[in-house]
Amino acid sequence: AMEKILEAGRAAGVRINFFHGRGGSIGRGGGPLHLALLSQPAGSIAGAYRVTVQGEQIQAFLASTELAVHTFQSYAISVLEHTISPPKLPTDAQRELMQQLADASAKAFQAQVYQSEDGIFSRYFHAATPTSALASMNLGSRPAKRKAAGGIETLRAIPWVFAWTQTRLHLPVWLGCGAALAERIAGGGLAELRDAYSTWPFFRGLVDLMELELSKAEPAVSEYYDGRLCTPDLRAVGDGLRSALAQAKAAVMEVAGHALLLENHPLAKQSFGLRQPYLLTLHAIQGEVMARLKKEPSDAERLALDDAMTVTVQGVAAGMQNTG
Repeated sequence: AMEKILEAGRAAGVRINFFHGRGGSIGRGGGPLHLALLSQPAGSIAGAYRVTVQGEQIQAFLASTELAVHTFQSYAISVLEHTISPPKLPTDAQRELMQQLADASAKAFQAQVYQSEDGIFSRYFHAATPTSALASMNLGSRPAKRKAAGGIETLRAIPWVFAWTQTRLHLPVWLGCGAALAERIAGGGLAELRDAYSTWPFFRGLVDLMELELSKAEPAVSEYYDGRLCTPDLRAVGDGLRSALAQAKAAVMEVAGHALLLENHPLAKQSFGLRQPYLLTLHAIQGEVMARLKKEPSDAERLALDDAMTVTVQGVAAGMQNTG
């Protein structure tokens, strides 16, 4: 789409400057800045880049003078690199590969989220994640839902991503895409996937961003929430999702040629490892608080539990660093 807009602009003699948005989560423009900019199509960043940093990320990028200067330096370097040495455009075969992966991914995602038997996925989502608590907290500038009534399809992007991040399943990152990659590999397509990874910056960026987020997923934490909050039939849904998560991790590592997640980013791996003990403590407290809230506590108890819930949600979000 961006390539076609650029073509139309050139034909009309109009310079096109795309306006980007950067949230915290990968699905909302988050992730390493340099990687994101160099994944853009050739010609789309010609000496200029316009972006809005979403409210929840202002602290991460602009909290101090030193941090703001570093942020602008990172933008300037990436814009300069993209302008002087534009990334290689995909071949026709790679475009077809991406379309087939996108179709397979969308089919798998929709089957799980919107077409589950008796709506069991929706019931699992509301039982196993703190989505209900998030809706009542004053953590964002807009309501959690676009409409007061309705199901998952009415949720805004931030609470959808936020809820799965709190339980460390990170489902929006890999659901569908993991299955599409695994299916392609099983069909003998590993060589073409690795070729795209090594020669097409956009595809490499996509896989690397998935790997970054998959490294933060923790099946044992998700299983803990299920054990405290879910009935046996809902736990079976969680077991299926954790199996799909393992499949997605294996597929991404195969495409990237890695034996371990983030093996080529040891500092990022070490940084998150230092935060992990504190995160695990917060998850343990949050799961217990959610279980107690389900038991209809007294008004005084609910007030204390709500406060504890807010603290754990904010703590997990700070530890994960890219949640909304």
